[in-house]
This record gives sequence, structure tokens and C-alpha cells, in this order.
Amino acid sequence: EEGAGEDGGGLFSAPEPESRGRPLRLTVDTSEYEVFRGRSLSVSGRALDPDGQGIEGLRVEVVLRGARERLLGVTVTGPSGAYRTTVGVAPDLDVGEYRLLVRSPGNDDFFPARAR
Repeated sequence: EEGAGEDGGGLFSAPEPESRGRPLRLTVDTSEYEVFRGRSLSVSGRALDPDGQGIEGLRVEVVLRGARERLLGVTVTGPSGAYRTTVGVAPDLDVGEYRLLVRSPGNDDFFPARAR
């Protein structure tokens, strides 16, 4: 076909994979939380690059993980990489043991990360 280069490039070529991601570290300011049904829960911490600098604009998700996972809320890091959010815990949450998980899917520059 005319217009296609000898290297097989053209409109339908897959882009070369890029390895642009860098490690991301999420911190949580409090190591233990008491979670009660029907109440609110405040969570804060920072998103840091490998040099310890804060990362602005990252999505941060607050999740309860037990027999199943429940997303409680989402926030975005500020200029210093700090995040703070208050989320509601559903009154119909089953009684049981849960782990609080804070995670970020990362972005074009940083890999996903999680803090427990």
C-alpha cells in the first residue's frame, strides 16, 4: 500500500512503550483508626517522590477492605503533596474487621502506590 513506510509504521502502528514512571510513596498521618458505622472518618497524609518532594495533583482514594472492598472517598493532593479528606462510613456497613487502605493510581509520571 502506498504511503506506508518500510519500517511498517503508519496510522495503525502501536506506540513504543515508554518507561516514564517513577516510584511514588504515600504516607498516612495516623497509624490506627477506629471506624464506626454512620460516622465520619478523617484521613490525611502526603504523596512523595523518591527525593521526598511532595507531588501535586494526584488522585488519592480511601478504601475499607474487609470481606469486600468499599471505596469511601476520593481527594487530590495539594501543592506540597498533602491530602486531607473526611469521608462518611455507611450505616449499613457489615460489622467486622477492616483495613483502611489509602491508594493512588499514579499518573503519567508516577507508578500506583498504596499506604496501609
